[in-house]
Amino acid sequence: MALSPYPWLENEAQQLNEARESLPNAILLHGPRGSGAFELALRFAESLLCERPETDGAPCGHCKGCSLIAAKTHPDIQIVVSEYLAQTYDLPYVPAPGARKTATLSREIRIHQSRALTDFVNMASNQGGRRVVVVYPADMIGDQAAASLLKNIEEPPEGLVYLLVADDIDKVLPTIRSRSRLIRIGLPKREEALSWLEAQKVTHPETRLALAGGSPLRATDDRSGLEVSDAMREQILTILRQGATIRFDDVLRAFGRKEGPSVPAWSFFLSRWLFDILLVGQGLAPRYFIDEKATLEALATKADPRAVMAFADEVNLLRQVAEHPLNANLMWATYAFKYSAAVMPGRG
Repeated sequence: MALSPYPWLENEAQQLNEARESLPNAILLHGPRGSGAFELALRFAESLLCERPETDGAPCGHCKGCSLIAAKTHPDIQIVVSEYLAQTYDLPYVPAPGARKTATLSREIRIHQSRALTDFVNMASNQGGRRVVVVYPADMIGDQAAASLLKNIEEPPEGLVYLLVADDIDKVLPTIRSRSRLIRIGLPKREEALSWLEAQKVTHPETRLALAGGSPLRATDDRSGLEVSDAMREQILTILRQGATIRFDDVLRAFGRKEGPSVPAWSFFLSRWLFDILLVGQGLAPRYFIDEKATLEALATKADPRAVMAFADEVNLLRQVAEHPLNANLMWATYAFKYSAAVMPGRG
C-alpha cells in the first residue's frame, strides 16, 4: 500500500510525509472536485495513526491502529463531513437534535457538527499518540460552524492535527486559510488520466474524461452528485440539441418523471453545455461534450453570446439553492425553455 491513493498524487503524498514530524495545526488540501484530495487526506490520517508506517508514509495495514481504522472504530480520529458526503462515502453522520428528516441531504458542515467536534478536541488521546480531525468540505461550512472550527484550530491540544479538504479554495474563510498549511491538489495530465482509466477497463475513456472535466475519478465513480447517468444524459441532450426549436412534448417526456437528476446536477450539466457553446463560438474545441462538436457549432452560429453568457450566470446561481426543497421537475422544464430563448437567433 502506498501513501498516495492514486498515481497522480505521489508528489503531494511526499509533501505530507515530509511534514509528519513537524505538523502544523492544520493542513488544507484543496483542488477540483474529483482530484482525490479527500481520499489522500483519509490515507494520511491513517498513516498518522499507524504504529509502524513505511518509509514513504504508507500505513502498514497490520498494526492495531490500522486495524481500528479499517473497522471504523479508531477513537483518535474524527471525520466531519456533510450529510450528503456521509451517505456517499458510507461515513457516520449524526443529525442535529430535533432536526426533521428531509429528502434533500445537506451539503454543508453544520453548527451541531462543529459543537460535537469541540467535545472530541477536548478529550485526551485514547491510544496515547496523535489525534486527527478530517473536515470535508471546508469550503461549505456555515458561519457559526466556521467560527467554532477556527477557535479549535487556533488553540488545538498537543498532538492534534486538522486535515481540511476543499474543492474551492476561494470559498474557504481567509482566517482558516491563513492558519493552515496549503497543499494544492491538481488533476492528472490527460495522458496520465487516460492511462489510468484504461487500466480500470473504462469504456470510451476519452468521452468520459471530457464529460468529467478531466477528473478520472468522476469518470469512473462520481461522488459529487453532479453527474447524471448515461441514459439521463442522452435524454437531456435530446432536448438541448433542439436549441430554439424545443418542443413541449419532448420536455414532458424527458423531465416529467418522478426520478431524475437533482437541481444541482441539472444546473451543472447545463452550465457545461453553455460553456462549450461559448467555446466553439470562439473557434475553439469543446471541453466537455467533445462528441457534440457539430451540434454545438450549429447552435453557436445562431446564438447571441451575450444572451448565452447571461443565461449561464443564471444557471450557475441554481447551485446556491441546492438546500432548498425545490420541485426538480418544474426546474428542469423551466430552464429548458429559458435555454431555448437564450440560444434563439437574433436575441440580444
